[in-house]
Amino acid sequence: MKILKMGLLCLYLMYVTTIFVLLIVLQHKIDNHLLFSILVTGFLISIVCNKKTISSEIGSLALFFTVFADCFLTLSEFYNQLNGLIFFTIVGFLYIIIVAIDSKKMTNIISITVRIILSSTIIILSSFIEILNLENTIAVVYFTNCSITCILSLFTKKKNICLIVGLFLFLLCDFFVGVSGSNISFGILTKLTDTVFISWIFYLPSQVVLAINNIDITFNIKKKFKKELK
Repeated sequence: MKILKMGLLCLYLMYVTTIFVLLIVLQHKIDNHLLFSILVTGFLISIVCNKKTISSEIGSLALFFTVFADCFLTLSEFYNQLNGLIFFTIVGFLYIIIVAIDSKKMTNIISITVRIILSSTIIILSSFIEILNLENTIAVVYFTNCSITCILSLFTKKKNICLIVGLFLFLLCDFFVGVSGSNISFGILTKLTDTVFISWIFYLPSQVVLAINNIDITFNIKKKFKKELK
């Protein structure tokens, strides 16, 4: 079974690498359906080869909602910004839970307090700031909470490198998506970078790493060696 999982992972990585190379070569000419297929295959392999831990199962659920979020934001035939943001907010909440599971009690209490204060402040300010419509308010609350989640992932009891890298790449993608979709000028950053293309460069690896984080690919060599000795 372990060999089968490793084989599936290798096929998945080969497919992802092919699409990623096509993205770099073709850039905006690449079909969004190809990019979307990476999210779907990532979710499927995280289900088939899941570690069967609470965190990995929640992680697979997060990938499931990510697929729906990108269905509304990536595929033109289903495009609906509000629905996409709502699904991504659910994704962000699930990653909050994953990080909280491996965090100290006091860290979680402080985290919840800070999140409530910041989120409430943003919602209140949205009543006075014209640019903060419903979609932008949800986006700012989402990004703020994702930033906190990324920071907290560095201080969990067991450092999960895949989770940390995946979340930070995810956050960088969200930043460039915000830059590309915002009416605010970000000066030289907006002028010199293709923000949509850059966001995909960060986004695809983030989803691949987060999918791998849910996969059980470890071989228990010690246990196997003991059985052979007996």
